[in-house]
Amino acid sequence: MEQNSSVVLENGDEYLVVNSLVYNDTRYLLLSNVSNVKDVCIRKIKKEDGKGYICRLDDKELQEVLKIFGDLKGNN
Repeated sequence: MEQNSSVVLENGDEYLVVNSLVYNDTRYLLLSNVSNVKDVCIRKIKKEDGKGYICRLDDKELQEVLKIFGDLKGNN
């Protein structure tokens, strides 16, 4: 999935892919709501049967990935 592509999440809202990274063999997406730029979230792509599904993260995983995305921002 390329940055600046969009996805529709389970709430029906469209989000732009702002950034992505691979951590522990899992791809994570930093998403921004196209209608409200203050609405951001992180999702992961889970592979099953050769297909990718966008999934929520548990609290521990979210904290780890937020730190990594924050470190990436600091390097720019």
